[in-house]
Amino acid sequence: MNPTSSGELAVRLATAADLPFIVRGACALAEQEAEQGAALTLQADFPQRVERYFADLIASPTALVILAERQQQPLAYIAGSLQSMPNDFTTAALYGMIQVLWVEPDARRLQLGKTLVEMFEATLRDQGVHHIDTQHAHSNLPAVLFWQSCGYAPVSTTLRKML
Repeated sequence: MNPTSSGELAVRLATAADLPFIVRGACALAEQEAEQGAALTLQADFPQRVERYFADLIASPTALVILAERQQQPLAYIAGSLQSMPNDFTTAALYGMIQVLWVEPDARRLQLGKTLVEMFEATLRDQGVHHIDTQHAHSNLPAVLFWQSCGYAPVSTTLRKML
C-alpha cells in the first residue's frame, strides 16, 4: 500500500507511534458493544492487552493497519489480516479479515470509513485474496448499514449462549 494524501487528508500505514490512538478507538468500540449488550466481560488490563495485540498486528507481515489523519491528527483506522482457509474444500487459499474499523465520531461524515475499506480491499485484491470477511454486533444497525453500503452481505450468523 502506498501512502496517499488528498488535500489535508493523509492515509498511511499505522506505526507503533499510532498505538495510543488505536487503543483509544478499540476501547471506545468495546464500550459501545457493552452498551448494546453484545460484549463479553473484559480483562481488567484490557487497554494494555489491546496495545500488545495491535503492536503485534502492526509488526506482522500478514496484517494491514491503515490510518487516516488530517494535519497529523489521527481520525480513523482499519485493521485486518490475511487468513488461510481452514480447509482445502474451495479454490480460495486465502481470505481477508477486517477486525476493526474505527472512525472518530466527529469525522464520521467524511467518508473515511469507506475510503479505508476501499484501500484495504485494493491491497488484498492485489495479493490475490478471494474475499474479505468482517463481523459486528448484531444490534449495531449503523454497522449493518455501513457494511452493506460497502457491498458486504451477510453469509453466516454466529449464535452465542452464555453458560
